[in-house]
Amino acid sequence: MLAMLEAAMEPKSSDTETLLEKMSELLAMAGLGGINLETVSAEHEAALRKLAQFQPVQLAAVFGGLLTQPVLQANCVRLEALAHLSLALGNGPTKPSAKVTCP
Repeated sequence: MLAMLEAAMEPKSSDTETLLEKMSELLAMAGLGGINLETVSAEHEAALRKLAQFQPVQLAAVFGGLLTQPVLQANCVRLEALAHLSLALGNGPTKPSAKVTCP
């Protein structure tokens, strides 16, 4: 399992689909196999394109921080997926602000 995680984290290709496939495999291993990140990205392509402008670690931290809010626990899987997608798709210098999560 550790070898698979390390292999998934190594940047072998800039192809987003390959990265999303690997992340989907890891989510399945974690018991979240009902979520297919490729499907999510296809259904919400316009919204996810906006993730590319943000600094990935900081944006993932914002979504991760929302997981600590008891009122948002029903959205746990969505927030976790957004954190993963932020790391996968974020590639910009922009720091996330409150506008990102509270439009």
